[in-house]
Amino acid sequence: MTFSQKYADIRAEFISGNMTIRDLADKRGFGYDALRKVAARQEWMKERHKVSQKVTSDAVNVSIHTRVSELSQFNTDDLRMAKAIRGMAAKIINESQHQGGKKTKHWGTWADSTNCKRRSKNWPISSWSID
Repeated sequence: MTFSQKYADIRAEFISGNMTIRDLADKRGFGYDALRKVAARQEWMKERHKVSQKVTSDAVNVSIHTRVSELSQFNTDDLRMAKAIRGMAAKIINESQHQGGKKTKHWGTWADSTNCKRRSKNWPISSWSID
């Protein structure tokens, strides 16, 4: 491996990692001052910062994309559920309208199929009937 290839390997390790110039010099058997001068001249620190910003930006974009996809699926599921509930309510209302004024029980409440009213002032809101 040539001298410039060794520097290129050290440069790549420095830019993509979090080791200091001193740690890399010790690890690779280079003199600290010589490596520091090369790193300063070639602006390794600036490149490390750019790479770090790019990695952070990409991670944020992936996170945003994932969250948007999750929320979209959640909204789709909620819409599907709301439509199903609306359909069930319409079916119950339709059935009670065809009962000809008979008292029918739906979801635990007695409904008078001829009108929509609260049966008693003292009963809770859940005792309202919708027909």
